[in-house]
Amino acid sequence: MKIKSIPYFFWALLCIIPALYPRPAHTYTAKIAVFNFNVLNLDARGYGATITNTLINFLQKTSSLDIFNRRELEAFLSLNDLQQNCNLSNVVTIGNRLGLDMIVAGTVKKNGPVIEIFCKVVKISEKFVIFHKKVRSFGDFALKEVIRRLSRDISKAIKLNIGRVKRPSPKKDILKPPVKIFAKPGSSKISLLWEDNPGPKSAGYKIFRSQSEEGPFVKIAQVTKNNYVDEGLEKTAAYYYRVKAFDTRGKESDFSKTIRAKTIVTPNPPIILSTQAHVKSIKITWAPNPIKSPDPTKLMGYKLYRAKTE
Repeated sequence: MKIKSIPYFFWALLCIIPALYPRPAHTYTAKIAVFNFNVLNLDARGYGATITNTLINFLQKTSSLDIFNRRELEAFLSLNDLQQNCNLSNVVTIGNRLGLDMIVAGTVKKNGPVIEIFCKVVKISEKFVIFHKKVRSFGDFALKEVIRRLSRDISKAIKLNIGRVKRPSPKKDILKPPVKIFAKPGSSKISLLWEDNPGPKSAGYKIFRSQSEEGPFVKIAQVTKNNYVDEGLEKTAAYYYRVKAFDTRGKESDFSKTIRAKTIVTPNPPIILSTQAHVKSIKITWAPNPIKSPDPTKLMGYKLYRAKTE
C-alpha cells in the first residue's frame, strides 16, 4: 500500500509547488539613453564624460533597463546634426526618432573641491520630466559613490513610470455650437432656425453673415431665441451664415457649420377686381398683375388668405 501511494504523493507535490511559487510576471524593459553631461565651466572639464560613463555602468546593472549603445547614439546625432543637451523639446525629438522610452540628461560644474551634478529623466511619450535631482560631491574620492546613489534614484523613478499612463485632467463642460441649422429663403429675406447642441445650456446666440463662403463673417444680430429673420436682402443673392452660442458669463462656443441660402424672386401679386357677398359666401374675382414679373416661372395657381381685421 505504501508503494502504491508514492505516485500520488508526487502528483500532489506537482500541483502544490506551482501554487506556492508562481512564475514571475513578465516585466517591461524600458529603452533609455544617457546623454553626455554638459560641462558648465572650465574647472569641470573632463568630468562630463566621467560622470556619463560611470552612471551608465551603474544603470546597466538594472535588468529592467535597456540602455542605448553610446556609439550608435553618437553616430545618429552626428548624422542628423542633433545635440545632447537638457532642452526638453530637443530631448523629446531625439527620443521619438530613436523609439526610446526615456532619456537621462544633465550638467556638471566644479567650484573649488565641490563637484555639482544636475540630472533629469524625461519620459518621451508624455514629454514630461519624471525625475530631477541636484547632488554634490566634495572631491573626486566621493564622486563614484555619489553617482552610484544617483543611479539608484534614477532606476527607482524609471521603474515607477514604466507603463504608467498619464491620465488627462477631466474636461470641463464646454459650450458647443448650434446644430441642424435650417435656412428658408424669401424674396428679400432669409429665415434661420437651429437647435442647441447637447451639453451646457446657452443664454443666447450670435448670427454672422458673409457673401463668400471663405468670409469674412460679420456679426449681424444677437438673439435669445433659436431663430432669426434676416431682412432687407438683395434678390437672387447668395448669403452664408454661421451661428455662435454664448452662456451667461459671455463665453462663446465655436462657430457652427456654415449654411448657404439664396434669396428668390416671387411673382407679382394679383389684382383683386371685385368682391361679391352672398348669404354664406363671398365671391372674389382677381386678375394676374399686368406688370411683368421678375420670376419667369409659369404661374401654377393662387393661395388665398383671410382675416377678421385689416
